[in-house]
This record gives sequence, C-alpha cells and structure tokens, in this order.
Amino acid sequence: MLSNFGSTRDVEAVMREFGIESLSSSQVSRAGKLLDEDLAAWRDRPLGQIKYLILDARYEKMRHGGIVRDVAVLSAIGIGPDEMRSASASADS
Repeated sequence: MLSNFGSTRDVEAVMREFGIESLSSSQVSRAGKLLDEDLAAWRDRPLGQIKYLILDARYEKMRHGGIVRDVAVLSAIGIGPDEMRSASASADS
C-alpha cells in the first residue's frame, strides 16, 4: 500500500488478511499521513550508480482530493554494479 490509498473498502480488504476486521475512513487517512514522510524519504533517497535501468508504467485508481481517478504509476528498477536491485515508484495525477 502506498500513501495514496484507494477506498476504505480496498484498505480493509488488505488489512483483513492481517487479522484486522474493520477500519474507519479516519483511520485510513491517519495511516496514510503517517506513511507520507517515510515514503517521501524513501522516494528521494540517492540511488548511486546504476548499471541497468528498467522502466514501466501502468494506470491505477487513486483517491485524490476525495475523488477516485485513474493515474499513471511509473516504476523504475535499477540494477547496480554489485547486481543489487533498487526499486522506485511514483504516481502522477
């Protein structure tokens, strides 16, 4: 789950797999806000040297300003000289 959660129902479906039966919309919003800072730090981290770069894009539904819209989700996988992978994703509304 990213900080731009879908509907409360979507989040409840995921959390049910972890044994949490119900969530209010305010709980979903609060969880999203708590994740925003961590996600921003992860997304803005330095990547270092990249030997190979794999790019992809797809459309997903995302809630923005209380309205669910289709947005492009861009993903990048970088493979460094040490063969380690680093992934990044960004949603563009």
